[in-house]
Amino acid sequence: MNRLFFPSSVPSQNWMSFDKELLEKILNFPPLYTLQPNQTSRRKQLGFWRDILIYRNVFIFSVHAEIFKNPAISRTLDPKAVCELCNFLISENLGEWTTINEKFLFYRSPLVVWGEKLVYWINESGRANTVETLYSLGHEWHPQDDSITLPIELVYRICKHLEKQNKCEVLGTETAFELVGVKFFQ
Repeated sequence: MNRLFFPSSVPSQNWMSFDKELLEKILNFPPLYTLQPNQTSRRKQLGFWRDILIYRNVFIFSVHAEIFKNPAISRTLDPKAVCELCNFLISENLGEWTTINEKFLFYRSPLVVWGEKLVYWINESGRANTVETLYSLGHEWHPQDDSITLPIELVYRICKHLEKQNKCEVLGTETAFELVGVKFFQ
């Protein structure tokens, strides 16, 4: 019986170790685009896709997103496989389906981790007991890298998570992000 194995020299879950050359090798590996029947291989495959999304700074995508296509090798991860990836990410508390255009919101880190970083930043920047807009939070708070701006949908989910912990109050609804304010408690 022939088995397909993903490259063992590439540690999944360590996306920081990706460099451009290594990423190209992974993306040009044809089995990456076919959902693997073996559960061990499938889990590693889905882990690679998670790491690729992180490396490429993807936060929101559809099942037909360009990131799942590689015209150089005539391969595409089919929508059913992308749904399986999304279910994998949900199982790791790393995302959710949105009602907006049937997109998937990829958190990159669990909301609890984002929440801790946001509360730390709010306290350090003297913004406790003030009202901030989602827009300003998304554009002024850079928790991982100054070049990354978090999508407003993710900032909203982080704030809703913090609201459940009584660390803030979200003022407004998901239907009008530009009108949403957040009051952080000290």
